[in-house]
Amino acid sequence: MLLKRPSQSDYPEYYQTYVGLVPEGNMEDLLKEQMKTTEEMLSNVSDQQAGYRYAEGKWSLKEVLGHMIDTERIMSYRLLWIARGDQTPLAGFDENFFCGSRRV
Repeated sequence: MLLKRPSQSDYPEYYQTYVGLVPEGNMEDLLKEQMKTTEEMLSNVSDQQAGYRYAEGKWSLKEVLGHMIDTERIMSYRLLWIARGDQTPLAGFDENFFCGSRRV
């Protein structure tokens, strides 16, 4: 369990923005609270609302959530890879391939 924020030398600079958005505190508690908040936010969204695109070529809420789920799976796999000390280079991740052209 991650109990404290990693130092900047623990991850590539590209991820600083994302790491910086994570509040201080117990990660397990933060994740549980985040799940509760997300469920509450999405509980009243209709299927029609979830599929709505405000402009041509823009993602719907369903597509945004799909992208988040895909990214979470990929990052979880990478975390397992790193935690096990695997030295094989990780494949790249093209978010447009996974979600950008996919329509839900």
